[in-house]
Amino acid sequence: MDRPFFRMREPGMDLHPSQINIAVAGLSQCAGTTFIASSLALFLSDNGNSVTFIECGTPQQKRSLLYDAVSMDQRFCGRTFHDVYRILSEDGSVRGLRNQEEGVNWFLITPEDAEQGVTLTEECRRRLLYSGRDHITIYDMEWDWLSLCRRDLDLLILVADPAPSCLIRAGERLKETISLEQFGKLPVLWVVNRTTEGVSRREITRVLHSRDVVWIPEIPLQEFHKDEMHSRFPGRNGGNINTLSPLFTKVSHWICE
Repeated sequence: MDRPFFRMREPGMDLHPSQINIAVAGLSQCAGTTFIASSLALFLSDNGNSVTFIECGTPQQKRSLLYDAVSMDQRFCGRTFHDVYRILSEDGSVRGLRNQEEGVNWFLITPEDAEQGVTLTEECRRRLLYSGRDHITIYDMEWDWLSLCRRDLDLLILVADPAPSCLIRAGERLKETISLEQFGKLPVLWVVNRTTEGVSRREITRVLHSRDVVWIPEIPLQEFHKDEMHSRFPGRNGGNINTLSPLFTKVSHWICE
């Protein structure tokens, strides 16, 4: 499919002596974690941080790929995009590899990974999780990866779909997360995505056992279609940036504490 592609200006990066690991995970499938995680990575990079984004998932179960949505094949025309899933599955090393674009190092699932059913052993998953060498690592993480790195996470951003059916299905994950948060084992930032006027915030906060929630209004689907047609990261859409600004502010304050 032919789509226009415009390269964005790449901001400079500052190196920091310590590393921060932030995971973005969904209480249910299709909660919007990739949109939120990739937008957060771009925001933090634009504000002077060196950032690695790591997609943690099962390739053959992916319905769509960030790689395709932002035309990584076009962006890396004439450059090598390192397929970290394939490299790890072949017992290779990903240490020091860079897929630098728009200020972020992207470790993504590729179409070939999904088509060929590439799978990673637990050991390979751990190697991927600990491959980030930048100041901040942002993980777009499927739930079953959390147990592999939970003790080394500095912040877990939990994204919830406010639909009652999604919250009901997420009962066990909710119990596990609330337990971790209450016992101080892991800082949790709750995000409710696709919030509309019909959503009862009082009921949602009761279910989440937290009043400290970031509410993200529902973004029209056509905005995401526009971004894909222009090979643009959703986090570069001005309207989306404004919508996510409460989350960006919250994370920025947490990092500075």
